[in-house]
Amino acid sequence: MVMIYSVGHISGAHFNPAVTICFAIFRRFPWYQVPSYIGAQLAGSLLASLTLRLMFKVTPEAFFGTTPADSAARALASEIIISFLLIPISGASMNPARSLGPAIVMGVYKGIWVYIVGPIIGIVAGGFVYNFIRFTDKPIGELTKSSSFLRKASSNNNASSSNS
Repeated sequence: MVMIYSVGHISGAHFNPAVTICFAIFRRFPWYQVPSYIGAQLAGSLLASLTLRLMFKVTPEAFFGTTPADSAARALASEIIISFLLIPISGASMNPARSLGPAIVMGVYKGIWVYIVGPIIGIVAGGFVYNFIRFTDKPIGELTKSSSFLRKASSNNNASSSNS
């Protein structure tokens, strides 16, 4: 999250393979770059996880990854819903790379498929809903620059202030 807030506005960077796949599905990212981008995302997760393990001498009991606390089906449903809404609750992964790096470094693969499949389904479903709701292909920044948008927003503000 820190990296997204730090450099996302500059590079449009996304660090989540599920987001990369979603962007490619909706033609916001070129498909030919998807494999190398996901490879870089997984490499970043592996390096970060390895760094944590080496710096803090993490034991297998102190696993810093994600594993289902309940059934795989409930965990999958939770990952799909949370990724769809992008709300980080209960230490959810919402990012396949974020879960896969620690799993590989620590050798803990319990339920790892949940954290790969769930975010992809949830984020892609969210992308479908977003595109269904949104009625234009124009970027939001372009929409807000148009004079008709400004006139409409201005008239709505004037109408609401005169109603007060």
